[in-house]
Amino acid sequence: MPKKKRVTIPPLQVDLIPVLSCMFLLVPALLLAMEAANWASVPVSPPRFTQEALGQPSPDEPRALRVEVREDGYALSLGPCPTCAPDQVVALRGEDGLDGLREVARGIKASHPGVEQVYLSAEASISLQTLVETMDVLRGDTCSLAPDSTRAGCLFPGVVIGA
Repeated sequence: MPKKKRVTIPPLQVDLIPVLSCMFLLVPALLLAMEAANWASVPVSPPRFTQEALGQPSPDEPRALRVEVREDGYALSLGPCPTCAPDQVVALRGEDGLDGLREVARGIKASHPGVEQVYLSAEASISLQTLVETMDVLRGDTCSLAPDSTRAGCLFPGVVIGA
């Protein structure tokens, strides 16, 4: 039986010059594209912990509105101030359930125009969509959070979600 001839494969030569040429052209193009890209951003302002140190507000004037989203409606409270009314519970009304909250929020803004901050909390069973719709109602129907807006149509432009 004759021996089989051993087949030898010639060594493979890798030519990296075309790959490096492409990289040489793509890296500057990517850098230029990143400079020209318009990144949209959402303005976020953290809570101001030193606001009381700057100017002492009147103890009878509420500083913030607290809203708790519940399964049966909304619990609203102004505070802390000794002359403020106790928690007000607003039942779900209207097609989307938010009509009662709209009316009460407008009434609170009319009676306390200095209140601009809202602290929003929700029960564990509340969906994110309900929370976002509540934020939209509390900000106002014609409120714009764009940096160049005047915020003329805003009820409570500062909505902070808490636990």
